[in-house]
Amino acid sequence: LAEILNRGAKGWPIMAALVDDGLALSRCEHLDGFTEILNRLKIKEPGAYGELLVASEIGALGHPVSFGPEVQGRRLDLRVLLDGEEVFIEVVMPLTADAVRRGYEQARVFSEKVGVENPAASIDIVALADLPEVADRILQTIKQVARPFEGGVIEVPGVAHLRLDEFRPELKEFAVEAARNLPMLGVAHIRSKEGVVTRVNVRFPMSDDRAQRMVAQELHHFSPANVNVLILDVSRIPRGIERWSGGITRLFKPDRNRRISAVALVERVASEGRIVATWAVLPNPHAYRVCPQVLVDRIRSLNQTLSA
Repeated sequence: LAEILNRGAKGWPIMAALVDDGLALSRCEHLDGFTEILNRLKIKEPGAYGELLVASEIGALGHPVSFGPEVQGRRLDLRVLLDGEEVFIEVVMPLTADAVRRGYEQARVFSEKVGVENPAASIDIVALADLPEVADRILQTIKQVARPFEGGVIEVPGVAHLRLDEFRPELKEFAVEAARNLPMLGVAHIRSKEGVVTRVNVRFPMSDDRAQRMVAQELHHFSPANVNVLILDVSRIPRGIERWSGGITRLFKPDRNRRISAVALVERVASEGRIVATWAVLPNPHAYRVCPQVLVDRIRSLNQTLSA
């Protein structure tokens, strides 16, 4: 709180997060290992915050939780007792990848350029390749279309699909079959000058294979004799649950990654004065120890029970 006040930070999203943090601390202060997690929080150790939030949320479901259990000489993040059975949890909070940040910045600059060159238009762009590689071709295609735009969709094979229209606020995004299976990100640019409104939406492909690498990196923490859950807090990954779930599920095979009983993904956002968490649980059908269905169901129930 003192740090936020010293920075002069304001706004309900910041206050909502602060209240949520306070609730998490109060829920966890009686748990085994809390003193150590508090000390790690004070020195801003990466990972401690994610462990605190998960312990708070699962503990709120009525399950005993402890921090820092040791298993065969290795220290894990959390242990949960579920009907007398131990479940061990590792929590990871990946940051936004540098490549994703660059992609957003490139798309922002590109969308602004399109808007400046096409005032009073409503333009949707779905790029099918890296935006820097196809940006000039897209701009050339738009310049070749006479105004007023009539809302037709233009396909530039292997480059992009474009919908060019005059600005109308009710226009919605359009689906492109060729992009359906691509991991897509997007930016929206709206420009209003002297009563003239221009809107440009740009969607572009952006792969992020870190989920697969994280699963591989966390395997060594887990014993095949235990029920083990890896929790990935993807709040800083754009559309993290949607973009990472498929790749993680494909890692579950009869001959590999069997130490992990399930992977859970959580995405937290500030909404209407509170922090709302969305959870997805991906059980591993090939695990040495299958994740109990009751735990899967209870983690999924956090979608409805969390509040700030």
